[in-house]
Amino acid sequence: MLLVGGGFTVTALVANGHDVNARNDLEAVASYESAAEASGTGFQSVWSAGAPLEASAGPAFTPSSGAWVAAHACDGKWVAAARASNGAVWWRASGSPKTVKDPAALDAPACAAATMTSMTAGMAQKPLPAGKVVTLAGSNGPGYRDGVAGTAQLQYPWGSAADGFGAVIVSDNQNCVLRRVDASGTVSTLLGAAGTCVQVDGSAASARTRLTYDTLSDGHGGFYFSEQASNSLRYISPDGQVRTVANAVDGIQGLALDRDGSVLTVAPARNQVIRVTSAGVVTVVAGSPARTAGFDNENVGDPLQATFRAPSSVTVGPDGTIYVADTGNNAIRAISTTGNVSTFAGTGTAGLVEGPKASAQFNQPTMVAVAPSGAMFVADRYNNVIRRIGTDGQVTTFAGRSVGAADGTGAAAQFSKPSGVRLDPLGNLIVTDNYNHAVRLVGTDER
Repeated sequence: MLLVGGGFTVTALVANGHDVNARNDLEAVASYESAAEASGTGFQSVWSAGAPLEASAGPAFTPSSGAWVAAHACDGKWVAAARASNGAVWWRASGSPKTVKDPAALDAPACAAATMTSMTAGMAQKPLPAGKVVTLAGSNGPGYRDGVAGTAQLQYPWGSAADGFGAVIVSDNQNCVLRRVDASGTVSTLLGAAGTCVQVDGSAASARTRLTYDTLSDGHGGFYFSEQASNSLRYISPDGQVRTVANAVDGIQGLALDRDGSVLTVAPARNQVIRVTSAGVVTVVAGSPARTAGFDNENVGDPLQATFRAPSSVTVGPDGTIYVADTGNNAIRAISTTGNVSTFAGTGTAGLVEGPKASAQFNQPTMVAVAPSGAMFVADRYNNVIRRIGTDGQVTTFAGRSVGAADGTGAAAQFSKPSGVRLDPLGNLIVTDNYNHAVRLVGTDER
């Protein structure tokens, strides 16, 4: 798991301190890769994550404050980069026992060339100012077209995940494909064939999908994705092999990685929160065995006696608390590490009300992202806005106000049925703007 910490105060020392920290981060990567090789597992692709637990199976070291660290392994070699919080980028490779600023000076594996290009572009980006909304890719109309930014087309994208190397993987729901959007906004198809909506495992070139809903980084170069029409959790490995992990998760939607490396998700048709292990074992985390819909607006000590109503997604907080976007109940629910279920925010009544989380109102929230600080961002779908729940418990409208497609800052920006939110390594919020058929970025000042 990669988290953050540390810092300096004197301006003249800060830049040097950031550089030292980044170099130390790469020394830690080198040590990790050596240990992985010695253990017989081989070199590993790893990265720090936007969400605090998203790389829980990753390196057991803590990078410096605000750092973004990524390593790509291929052909028995590896290359890594560390972006310090001051924006400086340092590089290291298995064939070079030194840390450099110029990647051309590395003995980098040829198989990593494309990834290094993506890392260079991604790490050159700057975090957006808080509340600023920009469109990364997509147009205001549905369709299917690869290409650059506004010329590309998607069709009702639902979820997304940062790939750690500077790109975003998007579940392009109605096209039945996974798309890749790089730092420049260029869109390509990662998996599937548009309009061919069937479940087929195999290589990325031959595999097919049905109504993908969400994507989730495993922190090692692979991605889980939920396939709503097939009720399946599936996985694409770093080398492009696709397999089905589990079936029979009724209406599976949003995904999160728990601290033990298992995948958390929801079965809205069952009104349950579900856990799936890497071996495909499915268990119920919370929700009535009778699959009864309801709203327990109080603490429920037995999670299997709690009720939900068509939940859409889950996420995991820094302390291990599971947060549920309880869409049909217009609320955010919390499942503690001891299994206690409570209402974290919302009253159960649809509306747009700011203020203390106990009295605030949402209108069919579909996804929640938790920053390392504990602040939360909510895709408040039918209010067409992004909400923020501060660590002080205050709920505010962070971006958006009326339905539309405009970029801008705060209330000047517009969304149309935003469905997904996920933090990227720079602390920007990736928003899948469902009815605008677009991928948007929102600055948060959260890293």
